[in-house]
Amino acid sequence: QRLQRQQASVLAVKWGKDALAQLQQGNTPSGLNWSTSQLVSRSQPAGLTPEVLKAAFSAKADKLPAYAGVENKQGGYTLVRVSKLVDAGALDEGRKQAYAQRFASMLEREYAAAHLASLKQKTKIEVRKDALEKTER
Repeated sequence: QRLQRQQASVLAVKWGKDALAQLQQGNTPSGLNWSTSQLVSRSQPAGLTPEVLKAAFSAKADKLPAYAGVENKQGGYTLVRVSKLVDAGALDEGRKQAYAQRFASMLEREYAAAHLASLKQKTKIEVRKDALEKTER
């Protein structure tokens, strides 16, 4: 049964990649049924996985519809059709400041983590459990 699932997965991925190649050449593969379109954004992913979102936003959208695909965790292949682009518009000052603060906070955490990692590399630390147990009593 596990072998059947593996073989089915391999076939599904192969079919998905072949279908993507056909779509990108302007052909419609037989057996392809699209689900209902939905509007997605990075901030509102509409239930899509990060991998599918990345594929959607990486699709070359100079000519619509654009197509992309990615292997999914269920052992299949997810095809993405980008049929419309919506301009996000300009950021207002409040959102710009919020993004800047979030970025600064992320950068601070990264610097702290890098500093801690460098200290760990340079310093030999030995944890003595017997000493810890004495202080707990």
